[in-house]
Amino acid sequence: MMDIGMGGMIDLLVLACGLYLVYSAVSMMNGGDIPKPLLPASVEPAVMREKKEFSRLVGKKTLVLGIVALLCGALDLANEYWIKNSYMNLFSSGLFVGVAVWYCVSVKKSYGK
Repeated sequence: MMDIGMGGMIDLLVLACGLYLVYSAVSMMNGGDIPKPLLPASVEPAVMREKKEFSRLVGKKTLVLGIVALLCGALDLANEYWIKNSYMNLFSSGLFVGVAVWYCVSVKKSYGK
C-alpha cells in the first residue's frame, strides 16, 4: 500500500475541489442556482437581481477552474507516486494558482455587473 503524505493529501483536496467546481458550474449553467460558497459573505443569492446573467457569466469561468483543478490534482498525484518529475509539480501548481487568480479577479469584476 502507498503511503500518502501531505502533498498527496493536498492533491486529493485539489481534486475534490475540482469535482465540486465542475458540479457547481453545471448546476449554475443549467438551472441558475448559485452555490453559496461561490459568493462573498455579503451577497445573498435570494436578493440578487440578475441571477441568470451572473450564472451565465460565472458558470463558464467556474467550469474552467474546475477542469484545471481536476487536471492539476490528478497530474500531481500521478507525479508524486509514479512519474516523479520535480518540474511537473511546479508546472501544475503554477497553472492552478494562475487560473485561480484569474478566476478570482474575473468573478470579482462580475459582481459589479
